[in-house]
Amino acid sequence: MYAIDEFGPHPARRDEIAQAVRASSGWIAEIDMLEHAMTMFPDSKVFTSTNTSNAPAQALMEASGFERCGRVEHLDEGDPELFHVRLPGAGQSR
Repeated sequence: MYAIDEFGPHPARRDEIAQAVRASSGWIAEIDMLEHAMTMFPDSKVFTSTNTSNAPAQALMEASGFERCGRVEHLDEGDPELFHVRLPGAGQSR
């Protein structure tokens, strides 16, 4: 998320975002940042991934119109990587 935030490259901002995500706070801000990024590529498929152990990220993807499209074993042993895609036009009802 910090990559689309104008202050994202700054270590303090990265830490701030990471802390908010770990605390499960700031979800509205995270969804809004994700939605903003999606407006930059409205006609493109956008892919992302997270581990099966990262329930907050999975919830964010679902709330933002992403759908699960794959799974890869053995990247992190015992914690498969779940891949998600957001198709053009998905999630535009917000």
